[in-house]
Amino acid sequence: MYSIAIPSYNRPTVETLAAIAGLPKEVKRYVFVNDKEEAKLYRANMANASAQVTSLGCKRGIQYARNAILDYFPKGAEIVTLCDDVESLQTLDPIGDKLRLLTPKEWHQLILGGFDQAHRYGTKLWGVYPVANHFYMSWKVSTKAFIIGTFSGIIVSDIRHDERLELKEDYDFSLKHIHRYSGVIRYNNICVKAKHYKNKGGCVGYRTTEKEQNAIRILKSLYPKNVVDNPRRENEILLKFSKVK
Repeated sequence: MYSIAIPSYNRPTVETLAAIAGLPKEVKRYVFVNDKEEAKLYRANMANASAQVTSLGCKRGIQYARNAILDYFPKGAEIVTLCDDVESLQTLDPIGDKLRLLTPKEWHQLILGGFDQAHRYGTKLWGVYPVANHFYMSWKVSTKAFIIGTFSGIIVSDIRHDERLELKEDYDFSLKHIHRYSGVIRYNNICVKAKHYKNKGGCVGYRTTEKEQNAIRILKSLYPKNVVDNPRRENEILLKFSKVK
């Protein structure tokens, strides 16, 4: 059975736990924080939560936390990483152009199916569409695409995040899997809704234009053929891949 891994910083209520409350009881839930003092605070705020609070003891920063989480689990483990401010998963409604919430049963079916398809395709990373906007979503499954760290299914391997990246570390993680395994699995009919830019804590406290641009420079140097600026969104990038003839 897969496990849920939630990296968290300065958000001791962990809103995501409410979003996954309906998953089967045998699904283990972990909330990972940086140090023991934080762990005490979280446990005090989560007295009735069915989640294990674990101190990573690593440097502060999402890139370090994500790698420490991967180190926590054995190779081959199936984990779903969720940000601590995830509110819901949503899917395209076949009746009309709109989104609807996934039920807990559909969450579980999606996760089981995601890992099954990843194994069959021969990759170790899968995920969902990165933006909650039905206009750009589709029923197509992509194999050369960005997998957002907000919600990602990972079969643990030796691949880790580039720790120079304070932001956009999930782009590097996606590209590493694409280059090693010839692709990933992304369900473009499903998206994740979270409070990233408005919620205190997490990466919000240190997200600046300077840090965004530094991350972009690093990614362009690592993947000059795959990373380009997003012409519609400042401080954002797009991934491009050569078409196979």
